[in-house]
Amino acid sequence: MSKESLTLLAGSVFIAFPLAFYFINDWLNNFNDRITQSVFVYALVALLVSLVTWLTVAVIAYRTASISPSHSLHCD
Repeated sequence: MSKESLTLLAGSVFIAFPLAFYFINDWLNNFNDRITQSVFVYALVALLVSLVTWLTVAVIAYRTASISPSHSLHCD
């Protein structure tokens, strides 16, 4: 389950980051003061997003594993 989430995350990073870099670079070129973008910021964001994704999957897997089978089969 974690591998699937991280695969989707990697695909979205490879699509979104070049587009974001292009559009933000185009937007920044309209200002008088020139600001260059750092690839380090994009790498840090990718790391943070992957950490949040991994923690989310881990919490969901832990909650699912912690539920007693008798509680999940019990009908109210």
